Amino acid sequence: MLEVATSTIFEAPTDRVWAILRDFNGHDRWHPIVAESAIERGEPADRVGCVRHFRLEDGSELRERLLALSDLEQSFTYCLLDTPVPLFNYVATVRLLPVTDGDLTFVSWRARFTTRPGEEAAMRRLVAEEVQKPMHRKMDKMMIERFALGGCLPRHGFVGDDDVAQKSERGAASGRSRRGGRSGDLSGGKRQYIGRCIKLPPLPVERADLGIIGQYDSKLGWRR
Repeated sequence: MLEVATSTIFEAPTDRVWAILRDFNGHDRWHPIVAESAIERGEPADRVGCVRHFRLEDGSELRERLLALSDLEQSFTYCLLDTPVPLFNYVATVRLLPVTDGDLTFVSWRARFTTRPGEEAAMRRLVAEEVQKPMHRKMDKMMIERFALGGCLPRHGFVGDDDVAQKSERGAASGRSRRGGRSGDLSGGKRQYIGRCIKLPPLPVERADLGIIGQYDSKLGWRR
């Protein structure tokens, strides 16, 4: 049995990160290679045993089953049912732990699997570099965005509109919904200003998904 484990730290409290990750059908928001996803048979996305069927940017389709979900431990475990690559007996767990110095989040993603003889190195690299690490980078951008809207001052620089625009165009083109007939992107089709607060222009910003309408002031910060 092979094992691949990666970890990182997000500049956000665990409850904010968990609110995003606990949605088993929400990985098209936080993983850059997932184009669209749907829970089979219309089951709730937090019901243990539910199956998500999703399509990647390259057109590949996969199915995964939720094996465990714990709000107490802020973790979930899932397995692969169908995949175009030779990953067999694949079971992975994502878990969050609080970093009390700064109210940050330590996130670990651990996967165990088997594969065909001679393909161990390639599959280890695929899981680490194309599955786990891109999620870390994407979620880090999302946490920067949400902290900016919440009045916090992240250390990172600007995050552009490219990801949001691509998601909007993809959602409009596909016409498929992730949750009960709703399709859309993180911004609700509106421009996002993300990053160091000193770079944010004093323009009204509305976030439909967070229910926030506010204005940024370079001296006073976010005002509703």
